[in-house]
Amino acid sequence: MIKYLQVANTKVVGAGECRGYQEGQTSYPIANIEVSDEIFNAYLEDNRKVIYRSDLNEVVLNPDYEKIIAEEEAERIAHLSVTKSDFFDATIKAFGLDDN
Repeated sequence: MIKYLQVANTKVVGAGECRGYQEGQTSYPIANIEVSDEIFNAYLEDNRKVIYRSDLNEVVLNPDYEKIIAEEEAERIAHLSVTKSDFFDATIKAFGLDDN
């Protein structure tokens, strides 16, 4: 079966096995781009894995995907913190010594 990704304003906005809305049926034009199973499944896993290349008029795997994930993980780790009180409370609960 043919798989499509819908593109609006150079962003992939949807996926399906049938064509999406055509121009004139929405407030912005949507292009239906036929894609391989690999690209379709990558989009379904994480929509950041694919990008629309307007110069090629096709959807391709995002070459910066790993960089994006690494940056998000670094930011998440930077915001992690544990205070002495948090550690003490967790240790007490782990050994069942809390009031509950």
